[in-house]
Amino acid sequence: MALMDAVVLAEQLSGCANIRTAIDNFDAESAPRSQKAIDRGGWTIMLLHVEGIAFWFFRAFLAVLNLIVRFKR
Repeated sequence: MALMDAVVLAEQLSGCANIRTAIDNFDAESAPRSQKAIDRGGWTIMLLHVEGIAFWFFRAFLAVLNLIVRFKR
């Protein structure tokens, strides 16, 4: 994501006459992408820290998924 941000910022800085406008355009473009990564990270952390009955459902789901993958080979 850092490389993508660098490319977008460089494009904005080279295409705008005003630095403030370039930064505002960069923020408008990068904020949704960053929020998506934050949301996905929160979901992943929650999924990897499941406990109790949710853990067993998740484990059963992975076992079934494993069987499906093995069957398709």
